[in-house]
Amino acid sequence: MIKNLPNYFECLADFDHYLDKNDDNLIAFGNLIRQRAYRHNYPAIDDEAVLELVRYALRRAEHQNKISANIVQVNDLLDEAHYCWEKNGSKGTLTAEYVAMALAAKKRRTGRLSETWLDEIKEQQVLISTEGEFIGKVNGLTVLEIGDSVFGTPLELQQRFMPEVKALRILNVRLI
Repeated sequence: MIKNLPNYFECLADFDHYLDKNDDNLIAFGNLIRQRAYRHNYPAIDDEAVLELVRYALRRAEHQNKISANIVQVNDLLDEAHYCWEKNGSKGTLTAEYVAMALAAKKRRTGRLSETWLDEIKEQQVLISTEGEFIGKVNGLTVLEIGDSVFGTPLELQQRFMPEVKALRILNVRLI
């Protein structure tokens, strides 16, 4: 056992969340995907499947000139694509079809919560005041990010004026 292990790591490492979108980085990113597949004894991945995984990283960056450096998310999608490939009893290469299947399954899973909220609003289980005037009440929207899913949910803010401190005070924040 190394007694002074913390002393070996005294420099602060700063990792960027994004890479510039250029040919060198795109090729290197594709190679990382292929290396992971090789290390995990996955079948060979065709070029279209690698391209879909790289496109996924580009979408995750939410910037047209950047690629997400979060390889973990891409690896998770690759693992799920491999699972779909195995589940179908496939032989040969892992194709873009399996990446698309994995992406669809991921969207179904992460989209369930937002669909539940929307259903509750449609079924009037969640009531949103959209007519009339109320002093000290305002409807708002909170944005939730759960996994790959980003969606808004309504909320109601209630406030009152406190003359003794000459200030507004948020009285209640209620997710509708």
